Amino acid sequence: MKIWTLLRAPACDKADDAFTELCGWWRDKPTLDTIAKTIGLAPSFALTAEVIDGLAKVYAGSYALIGESHYRLKHLKEGAL
Repeated sequence: MKIWTLLRAPACDKADDAFTELCGWWRDKPTLDTIAKTIGLAPSFALTAEVIDGLAKVYAGSYALIGESHYRLKHLKEGAL
């Protein structure tokens, strides 16, 4: 089985192997709203264009700087990072 994982890395390091903090995981791909809530952002009506752009990049599978951390959504085989 595969799961969706939201990974975090410090802002100073965006290399793939730096994404070591697991913020959340789901069986189905999370919505943008779910990702925002997991990161700890305000309700979607209060988000800036820059943050929304970052969330869209994360949702698409790229990494993005949001606040002081980089985030990335990955679809992984259960049991391995």
